[in-house]
Amino acid sequence: MINQLTLNRDYLTGLTQNQALCSILFLYKNVLGKNFGWLEDLVIAKRSKRIPVVFTRSEVREVFKHLEGVVKLICSLLYGSGLRLGEALNLRIKDINFDLNQIIVRESKGGKRITTLSKSIIPELKQNLNKVYLQHKADLKKDKGRTKLPNALVEKYPNASKEFRLAT
Repeated sequence: MINQLTLNRDYLTGLTQNQALCSILFLYKNVLGKNFGWLEDLVIAKRSKRIPVVFTRSEVREVFKHLEGVVKLICSLLYGSGLRLGEALNLRIKDINFDLNQIIVRESKGGKRITTLSKSIIPELKQNLNKVYLQHKADLKKDKGRTKLPNALVEKYPNASKEFRLAT
């Protein structure tokens, strides 16, 4: 049965085969109290090495030709700054430091990290921030555009919910 798992590589990954093997070994050793002396001859499945697909620079340029607006800006952040999609979508204004060409990525894998802000997207990013700022001001005039904050912050900083601040 164990060799059957290792031989049927067509539909079982190496990880699945090894997990099944460990389960069977646990059953025999810890539940049934039997030990195996013949495991040296057992063929252990190797983990498959998945090589990521990486576009060439010309392929990237071709993709970017078909993008525009905020989608292009987000993709530029992904490509130029090495952000993951969730990180780019969760960026806050205060996470961007134009003076140091840095982006602070909060709650990323492994905690907080700092990455570079690609100089090539700074003009487009500033233009988008200005557009968002004007929308924010218009929303505030309509008594909208506030950010929901925890009660403790609202009490400590009453105007924080309507501020629009860049990193300093």
